[in-house]
Amino acid sequence: MFSNKRGISIYLIISIVGALALAFILILPQVMDVQKKENTEKCLKNMREIESAVRRYMNEQEEDFNGDATDLFRNGYLRKAVYVCPSGTPESRYFLQGNRSTGKVTVTCPLESELPDHVLKLPSEDN
Repeated sequence: MFSNKRGISIYLIISIVGALALAFILILPQVMDVQKKENTEKCLKNMREIESAVRRYMNEQEEDFNGDATDLFRNGYLRKAVYVCPSGTPESRYFLQGNRSTGKVTVTCPLESELPDHVLKLPSEDN
């Protein structure tokens, strides 16, 4: 009734499209989770790189650091001028602060309240 000359019915086509849609729906959450994990890893890598640059700055300049990644880039401590969280927007820049007398460096993701796994744990904080 609803078939072409080769014998493929509309019901077969609907079944194939339905199976593909079901497979897509089942695979989509796994793909999204992988991307979320990759973004978290990239964010933590960015924060480690910035933290290291702030430490080098404080040791070489012998002063506290209050600024942003652009200041570190201008002074040759970072490779890029702008570091943003991969899960955010171009305005999602990290917050930086370094206290030379205590040796404490704080690098905070702007999305930390929304993404609690975007927190840089320094070796001294693992206790």
